[in-house]
Amino acid sequence: MNSPQPFADYLNAQDIGFESIAQACIDYVMANAGDLAPEETYVELIHNAKDAGAVDQMLYQLEGDRQYAEHSALLVLSAAWNDPAEVETIKRIILKGSAAGDTNFHNLGIAVLYGMYLLARSGVSSLREVTYRQPDGRIVTVTMDTPISSAMLFEAMRDQYGMPQ
Repeated sequence: MNSPQPFADYLNAQDIGFESIAQACIDYVMANAGDLAPEETYVELIHNAKDAGAVDQMLYQLEGDRQYAEHSALLVLSAAWNDPAEVETIKRIILKGSAAGDTNFHNLGIAVLYGMYLLARSGVSSLREVTYRQPDGRIVTVTMDTPISSAMLFEAMRDQYGMPQ
């Protein structure tokens, strides 16, 4: 079931910037992680990873590339937005975070990785809608006829925006 309003339409109507998206991702994921601190979720990621080195590499890439971090945060938030039960929670978190200051890229990277981990663990293995920011600053949602694997999408984003390994 789709949400009543596309995520991108909501973000554009609120004129939501990078800092608010970043803080919303951090707050939303940490709330869904049982209010664990970012470092506690990092420990859980490392503990449950098949390749802890790959987790650290992805975190390093997210910390070093604002565009990659924003697109990844939008991926996590838009996946959650597709659950109608989460829409009001996300709206509330986004509006609360709109006054946020400097972005903590380390915490954002952990939130993105943990958000993807939670998606994988919850059984949300494919997505039909993806939200991202275009070069002109406008945020758009693309709806696909065929669902795409959330893991494959994240890897494609990593290949596109991440630093060379």
